[in-house]
Amino acid sequence: MQKAKELLKDLALSMIIDNVIKSEDVAKYNKLFGAKTIHLHEMAANGFSVPSFVALPASISNQLFEDDDFRGKVVEEITQKLNVELFAVRSSALIEDAKEASFAGQFTTKINVSKNGLDKSIY
Repeated sequence: MQKAKELLKDLALSMIIDNVIKSEDVAKYNKLFGAKTIHLHEMAANGFSVPSFVALPASISNQLFEDDDFRGKVVEEITQKLNVELFAVRSSALIEDAKEASFAGQFTTKINVSKNGLDKSIY
């Protein structure tokens, strides 16, 4: 059963063309993100002033930690999708806003991150 779950997970991930999902595409992949990402997307779609953003699926977290080449590829994808000089990087977790508890504000936010510093800031 575990092997079947892993195969389904791999199949779902293989359907994602990019590791970096732009804000306007979040709805297509909403099963990969937590409530904060989904709500930011909904706010932007409803005309609220939300800066352009990208989201990284939790499923790539381990690879970001372990594989420098992969992390470099993700940084390239981010910089291509967001044509800006400085970035704000918000760490998050799917458990951050659970029904039973809230961990909002307890994760790290880095602002004014340059392109050169992005690789150290996304993990």
